[in-house]
Amino acid sequence: MQAHSSINKEKYPENYAKLLIAIDQFEKSDLPEHQSQVKQFNLVVNEKRKQRERLPVSWYAIIAIVFLWLALDAHIDGYHGLKRGGEITREDDPFWFYLFVGMYLVGAAHSLLQMFDAFDQRHEKKKTSNIDDSPSVDPQGSVGNDEKAPRGFFDSLLLGPVDIPTAEKIIKISICVSVLIALLTASLAVMELYQKSSNLNLIFALKHFILIDAFLLLVLTFFLYKRQLWAAICLVVYLVLNEVIKYIDLDKIPSLFTVLKILLFIGAARSVYFIGKHRGEPKDGSSQQNKSDADLI
Repeated sequence: MQAHSSINKEKYPENYAKLLIAIDQFEKSDLPEHQSQVKQFNLVVNEKRKQRERLPVSWYAIIAIVFLWLALDAHIDGYHGLKRGGEITREDDPFWFYLFVGMYLVGAAHSLLQMFDAFDQRHEKKKTSNIDDSPSVDPQGSVGNDEKAPRGFFDSLLLGPVDIPTAEKIIKISICVSVLIALLTASLAVMELYQKSSNLNLIFALKHFILIDAFLLLVLTFFLYKRQLWAAICLVVYLVLNEVIKYIDLDKIPSLFTVLKILLFIGAARSVYFIGKHRGEPKDGSSQQNKSDADLI
């Protein structure tokens, strides 16, 4: 009974009961060929269960980025001899320092291997699905069944969206993050006018013109809400230039949160482009048809 416990009832609603009866008869039978069929069926079920339990490709990519960033951050802190709250640095104990860096690198390598394995399985699955599915050909010669399979949120964020609802979700999350950054920056800038901070990063960031910067960020966010591609590109350029200036003036590398934030806005720009391209195709066709009708008249 364990073999057929994971059979998809929704995919095979009509033959599900018959399949249960057949498998039960095979399991109760003493014939070698029946037992071999049950073993093969168990192997197929276990393989499909492993494929379902595997994380998506985007999750492995994000985990690898996290481990690589932790290794880089630990190496830079140890190289400069910085102590953050009494942490172990390379000058204190090289063994423990390189042990932590090595653990981060091993975790990143394992995540990358799992990501490539997931890519290979996805490619094999696409090949088998293309072989099994017979595409329909219309009289004009265009092949059907060309629609891409829907992707998850993180897959769409890293690889690009393939459907409009996921692209809209990425844009909405980017808008919320951008508004939150602008409001937080403006509130800290107002507080800095009344009470000076001793933090060097805040002193550098919260200058007197930072309110104008927050206002421009809100303006770009408004045009991103209007699905303007140039606004999404300007937001990405703004974030990248901001981190470059911080690195030049403060010799401070961007945090992992900043890298994920930049990836989010890059995904928003790709989503705006995808939505504009998808919704522009019928408009272009209708405009060409109207133009041809006007020429006939």
